[in-house]
Amino acid sequence: MKKSTLSNIIQRMGTALVALPALFAVIFLLPQKNHLAFNCVIIIFATLSAFEFAGILRKKEIDINNAEAFVFGMLPALMLTLHVSFDWPLYGVLIAVFFCGGYSLISCALTGATRLERAALRLAGNFAVILYPGAFLACAILISKLPFATVLIGVFLGTVFANDIAAWFLGMLFGRGNKGIIVASPNKSIAGFAGGFAGAMAAGVGASVVWPEVFTAVKFSAVNSGIILGLTTACAATLGDLAESAFKRSAGVKDSGILIPGRGGVLDCIDSISLAAPVFCFVYHLLFLSA
Repeated sequence: MKKSTLSNIIQRMGTALVALPALFAVIFLLPQKNHLAFNCVIIIFATLSAFEFAGILRKKEIDINNAEAFVFGMLPALMLTLHVSFDWPLYGVLIAVFFCGGYSLISCALTGATRLERAALRLAGNFAVILYPGAFLACAILISKLPFATVLIGVFLGTVFANDIAAWFLGMLFGRGNKGIIVASPNKSIAGFAGGFAGAMAAGVGASVVWPEVFTAVKFSAVNSGIILGLTTACAATLGDLAESAFKRSAGVKDSGILIPGRGGVLDCIDSISLAAPVFCFVYHLLFLSA
């Protein structure tokens, strides 16, 4: 193993040993106001990720300034937090999304002659930042409004982390001869994907066994529902990771930023969570809440 690779692994492990206990402490020790503290963490991460994503897009000459990135990343998560933690009306979230989208359309419609030829790219870039990581990551806040929210937030993050850790570990052990199937991320392997899905499904089954009152299945058995929840969450998390890899490779950058030792940027840490959050919410409702 190369010295640089070993150093990166040590940094990643050190970051995880500090960040994960802190995050779960926020979830389990500060549940007040429908997990206001956790929701504020999501707002911060969504905003920082939007900054980083806008920076990646600027590498491709898609002009999104920092003020726009700030609003696009922060506003959907902020309005959802105000709804979940302070009972603001839900249509405030829709107003926030429509405002961001409307501003994007108007700013492109009124663009100057020197920027007109790139208006379509700029509009596409704006909507990309609004959705990912803005609105997608903000869906994690919706979990905090559900019954048994503390357990559900923990299970959601635990499932995503189980997918990431198992994929990385089994890919390191068994992935040498089966890499390169995904052009956007050639270091990913079949062994890694299989291990990640297995880890996430194990997390889903484990959650259904440990907390049967939270995971009372209405369509299938609890175990089968746990498998489906874990697998769908893992698929979304994997696609979120691959999507960010495609963006970075297209822009010619290795990491989205430098804020997280061993990981790169904030977007590098939440790429899986962003796309997994709406999928977890939808599938949980479908399997455990919808009669």
